[in-house]
This record gives sequence, C-alpha cells and structure tokens, in this order.
Amino acid sequence: MEELLDDIFPENEGLFMKRNRISTRVMLGQLIFAFCAIFLACYSILTIVLTGPMASFIGIVVFGCSSKLKYYRRMAIGISMPIFSAICFSLIYFLDWTKREAYVPIIALMVCYTIGLSFLVLIELKKNRKNN
Repeated sequence: MEELLDDIFPENEGLFMKRNRISTRVMLGQLIFAFCAIFLACYSILTIVLTGPMASFIGIVVFGCSSKLKYYRRMAIGISMPIFSAICFSLIYFLDWTKREAYVPIIALMVCYTIGLSFLVLIELKKNRKNN
C-alpha cells in the first residue's frame, strides 16, 4: 500500500504541497489579522502597541514559509507587514504624536495598507488556484 502511495505522491511533491498549504493559510491569517487590527485601533489606538509586534511576527512567518518555496510575491507580502509596522512606529515616535493626533492618520494608513494587502493576497490566491 505504501508503495502505491509513493507512486501517486512522490515525497518531495507531497512536502511541497504541504508547505504551499501552510504558506497560503498563514498569508490568509495575515490578512485577517490586518482587518482585526483596524477594528482594534478604531476601538482604542493604544492597541497598536500590541498589534504592531504581533503583525510583524506574522509577516516574518509568512516570509519564512514563502522563502522555502521561493514564492517571491508571498515573501514580499510577508515582509510588508513588519515594514508597515516600523513606518507607523516611526511616524508616531519621530513626529511625537499623542494618541489623539495619531488616531486618524494611523487608522487611515492601516485601511490603505489592508486594502492593498487584500488585492495582493487575492491575486496570489488566484495564481495558486490556477497552478493546482
């Protein structure tokens, strides 16, 4: 029985398919987290103190999963989140914004980023579906 399964799914191909599914799921998790971060920031802008590092971690995981498969577009999607978090942090820190001053611009940036991320993830999912 095992020989039959080995003929159907070679070991390397099965591993590639498994990593592809993991990469896709983590990328979708990144998108869902981006939407949740917007809602949390609308509730209280102070939540970005936690969501920023968490988003960076998720982005690094997406980058790591995608780099093993050499999916360069997914790697860019993954690394965009830590870069975006660093930009938001830099704006708040260097412009010395209070939470009231940071509320509108940071949420506007988060919405724009999430819309762009949504388009990139949808394009990647369509490409992935065509390949499978």
